[in-house]
Amino acid sequence: MIRTSPPPPRLPLRSRLVAIGVTLLLAGTGIALVPASPAAAAIGCYADTCTGRDPDKMNCTDGTTIASFSLGANFYVELRLSVACYAAWARVTNTWYANGGSQNLFVEIDGHPCGTSSSCTDVYKGQQAFYGTDWTDMISFNDWVRACEVDYPGRPLNPISDCTPFH
Repeated sequence: MIRTSPPPPRLPLRSRLVAIGVTLLLAGTGIALVPASPAAAAIGCYADTCTGRDPDKMNCTDGTTIASFSLGANFYVELRLSVACYAAWARVTNTWYANGGSQNLFVEIDGHPCGTSSSCTDVYKGQQAFYGTDWTDMISFNDWVRACEVDYPGRPLNPISDCTPFH
């Protein structure tokens, strides 16, 4: 057998003993030398800068459901809050396919910057509720917010609209 390259050099005995000693020391203390996990993606907005933005694109999807309601067994509306982004949005899950995916129903996030009074300007972010799961853009949690099912986004709520309480 002919070698094409020399064998790799061996570490000196002292270096090998130091490496073994460090390994045993770390093993005894429970410290492991493992590569760090990739850092979580940085959030893309906070509070007022989130208004009108997609929670998924801004990495605000750490949200939790703070209020919800359903219309029958097939239409579920959630008010979601991201603490990291300090913003809220409405998410809808629609499994009612009888009306082409319920194209006449919308979910919206309704924000009131001056409290729950109807005398202040509302901020609406609507999303048509097609078959499946979808969500609205966000509104800063500095506003009072709620999630509603409406016939058309941006219009005053009709008496039969369903909404979560304000938060």
